[in-house]
Amino acid sequence: ASSAARQTSVARRALDITDPAALEAYMKDPAKVEQMQAELAKIMADPAKKQAMEAWQTQVQAGVEKLKKDPEMKEYFDDVEKNGMEAIKRWEKDEKILRKFSEATGGPDAMAAA
Repeated sequence: ASSAARQTSVARRALDITDPAALEAYMKDPAKVEQMQAELAKIMADPAKKQAMEAWQTQVQAGVEKLKKDPEMKEYFDDVEKNGMEAIKRWEKDEKILRKFSEATGGPDAMAAA
């Protein structure tokens, strides 16, 4: 794989919002965090990639704000606000929650396009 494709793949895996436990484990390894930061800096140095990443972030933020207004998501957001990562771990296998997040944030295809 090309270096650019590898960098994008690593950044995408590191920023995988569908697997919070993996992200938390990744963030506990200083070497991996340093590698991710370096690769993210390279991505952000490329104007086209930076624009795509910013567009994806905006889409995700808008999707989360929309979900916060969804009555079916109230229990989830209340739990996460109160209990943080532990709450996220409790909900990470809930198909309904995962589907709602995927739909609201554009799904895996949106991340792949970033």
